[in-house]
Amino acid sequence: MGLAECTAALLVLALGALAGMELVALSARAGDALQRAAAANSLLAGRLEELLALQADHPALEPGGSLTEPRPGYFEELTLDGRVWRIHRLVSPESGGRKLLILRISTVTGGGGRPGSRLSAWVVR
Repeated sequence: MGLAECTAALLVLALGALAGMELVALSARAGDALQRAAAANSLLAGRLEELLALQADHPALEPGGSLTEPRPGYFEELTLDGRVWRIHRLVSPESGGRKLLILRISTVTGGGGRPGSRLSAWVVR
């Protein structure tokens, strides 16, 4: 094998190694995002179960709140895995005396400068 063939083979090998390292880094970022989403889903499901267990006239289910601004009585902050999560609650009256309950969760800290995870749940009671 000549010097040109060896150089070309090493170049192809180096490019393959760089592509492999990029795939590993991408996989790590995707794993972190999946972990955040799983934690958010778990927190949101737990909070939703607690709210659904309340009586319809409970103060936590009074109409009001906001999905974007922290409103007293309609949001809470929880810490899990070194991140602070904010759960917003919006309750709006519907026809027939029912209430639409919307929860949104997002990371407040620990997101590494990236937007936090957001999940929403809609329930008509």
